Amino acid sequence: MSKDTKKKTDKQIFRRWVAIMVLAFVGGALGGFFSVPALEMIEKITSGMEINTELLWNLSLGIFLAVNVIGIFITYYFYRKAKNMTECWDGENEEELDVIEDKLDYALLPISIVTSCNYFLFAVAAYVGLVLRDEGDILPLIITMLDVVIFLGSSFIFVALQKKCVDLTKKLNPEKKGNIFDKNFSKEWLASCDEAQQLIIYKASFKAYQNVGAACQILWILSLVGMLSFDAGLLPTFCVSAIILVMQVSYYRECKKLERGKK
Repeated sequence: MSKDTKKKTDKQIFRRWVAIMVLAFVGGALGGFFSVPALEMIEKITSGMEINTELLWNLSLGIFLAVNVIGIFITYYFYRKAKNMTECWDGENEEELDVIEDKLDYALLPISIVTSCNYFLFAVAAYVGLVLRDEGDILPLIITMLDVVIFLGSSFIFVALQKKCVDLTKKLNPEKKGNIFDKNFSKEWLASCDEAQQLIIYKASFKAYQNVGAACQILWILSLVGMLSFDAGLLPTFCVSAIILVMQVSYYRECKKLERGKK
């Protein structure tokens, strides 16, 4: 590529970036300008509406229970499929091994998804049961305690299922090391992977890092709009900014360690 072509490409990229930033600024300004009348309209519409707290309590409990039961069922289903296939595996067919490992991946995915949902659902349950309840009403507290039981119970069940999946993976790949109850499990597991598997983990982790960074930028904008238009306060913006700071500093420190040959 010639220098002129490179300069032209750099200029095009820079102009595109400037255009995106200008559009983002204009969009943010328009959003902030129209958010105030929009908020007033929403308040007028909802001013005559009463919140059915009893319905919210039942929904919070029902959704909490349904999400966890479905997640546990899916995880156990794919684990059993993988376990049954392992018992019939001859120990040599690589294609069949790939299918078994895919089943284990399908079993582990709901654990991550439901666990993430549980954090939000638990917060909703606590808000509905502790903040919105009428003074002296014991029913919301009972429902909140049931939500706590579901949260803790599903956490133990998911950990047990995750251990079964890890143990089955170790049975299929005897070179794999680590116990999920050990604080150094991630390091031991990564060290026991071959170079190709480690490269996949590194690439996937970097992609996740990029996606989290993009999500944090969107969340920061939403938290800023919430602060200015919906009286959400500084806490949401502070939390998102703290996550961005930790992510950036951690990435920088790890890069420096790797450059110096430290693990």
